[in-house]
Amino acid sequence: MTRILQKQDLDKLPSNLIYYKFNNGWGNCSYFDSSEEIKNILNAYSGIGNYIDNIVNSLCYVSDMNENNSFYKERCHFLYYWIGDILFNNLEDVTSFSNVMNTIYTELQKFNLEDNCNIIYTDISKNFFDQRKIIYDYSQNYATIKQDLRDYGNSCSQEYYDYVGKIVSTYNIVDINCKSNSDK
Repeated sequence: MTRILQKQDLDKLPSNLIYYKFNNGWGNCSYFDSSEEIKNILNAYSGIGNYIDNIVNSLCYVSDMNENNSFYKERCHFLYYWIGDILFNNLEDVTSFSNVMNTIYTELQKFNLEDNCNIIYTDISKNFFDQRKIIYDYSQNYATIKQDLRDYGNSCSQEYYDYVGKIVSTYNIVDINCKSNSDK
C-alpha cells in the first residue's frame, strides 16, 4: 500500500523546522547581556507577554548561528516572518506592529549579528504580510514539497492538499496584485 503525505510531512518542511526551533525557545542567551533588557522593553506591548522569552531566545539563536547551519543564509527572513506572525496574531493593538518590529530590530543590532538582519517590510497590513509569508515559506519549501510529491506519487492527505492549495490560491492573488500594480 502506498503511503500518503500527512501532517508529519508538513512538519518536516524547512520553514516548519526552523519555526519549531523558534517556537520552542532554542537559543542560548547567556552570551548576550542585553537579552533581559529586551524582555523588559517588550513587556510594554500588550498581548505578546507569553511569547517574549521565545522571541528573545530566537534572536540569540539567529545571532549565534554559524555558516554551517542549513538555515544560515535565510535566518533573517525566517526570523522576520516568525516574529511578524506572532505580532499580528497576538498584539492587542495591531497598529503598533511597526513600532514593535522597530524595537526588536533595534535591540537585535546590539547582538552584533554578522550580516545585520533588517526589517523586510516596515509598514505592511496583516493581509499582505500573511500573503508574503506564505509565498516566502513556499519558496523555501518548494524543493522538499516537489520531492515528497514525486516520492509518494502525488498522494496526500486532505491537510497536505489544503496546505498546497492555500499556496496556489495565495500565489494567484499576489500575481494579480502585482500585475495590477505594474499597470499603474
